[in-house]
Amino acid sequence: MAKNSSKKIAFVSSFLPRKCGIATFANDLIKSVSGYAGSEFSPLVVAMSNDSYEYREPVAFEIRPNVKNDYISAAEYLNFSNVHAVSVQHEFGLFGGAAG
Repeated sequence: MAKNSSKKIAFVSSFLPRKCGIATFANDLIKSVSGYAGSEFSPLVVAMSNDSYEYREPVAFEIRPNVKNDYISAAEYLNFSNVHAVSVQHEFGLFGGAAG
């Protein structure tokens, strides 16, 4: 990455402290990229949350899997967050609805 060009990347995923393989993967991915890019990388997490977790940074927004308006609000939030890319982590059951 070029100097002074911090890249904001959003991750739509489950996230720690949730005990889930996808949450651990997203956390490890963010740590790895942060270790490589340092201050040139700014992560933002939209956490899939079906329980009450106490999230800390980089979680900026939560989606309850079966609440349609949460998805719409998250999309609007991301549209106005000046992110450069969005990484979506998926496994069946993580997202709401019949197809999960």
